[in-house]
Amino acid sequence: MPKVYHDELFSFSIEDQQLTTFIKMKVHPTFAYTDNFPQTYEVLKQYFPSVLLAKCFNRKRLPFAQEVKDTELGHLFEHLILENLYRIRLSQSVASPVYKGVTEWDWNREPRGTFNITLHAGFRDAEILPRAINKSVELLKKVISPISVADATHETPTDSHIGLPVDIVL
Repeated sequence: MPKVYHDELFSFSIEDQQLTTFIKMKVHPTFAYTDNFPQTYEVLKQYFPSVLLAKCFNRKRLPFAQEVKDTELGHLFEHLILENLYRIRLSQSVASPVYKGVTEWDWNREPRGTFNITLHAGFRDAEILPRAINKSVELLKKVISPISVADATHETPTDSHIGLPVDIVL
């Protein structure tokens, strides 16, 4: 049975397998791209600068530090998780851990804002994956702040709390 996270900004389900982990992520279709959040680069630079140095294979062949300014939120989430996995393994004295991921979408077949993320992190990473995902959710929420959401959706900000405490247990 997949694990699920949901708040008003984005949701996802997680299905872990032996060698991979599959995440189906859904974001509000109005803000499926980071260009709706011009503070993305600065937030990452302040809170998680190492992710800006991550290798990224994209159609324009841009370094991730440049790609992050106008990429899909699912793609950003993938990179946040991969970098968190990498950093956690480094802190455990694992020499040169390698993590790969792919984010795919087809908005002709699925609703706009739906992303299919495959991480090459399976059962061997089961004990660290929840922590990597939790950290990634918190970072993504810093990028998508309430003011940013209001700007992106052209709504008035409210005093409501965005999101729920994140505690994903695999």
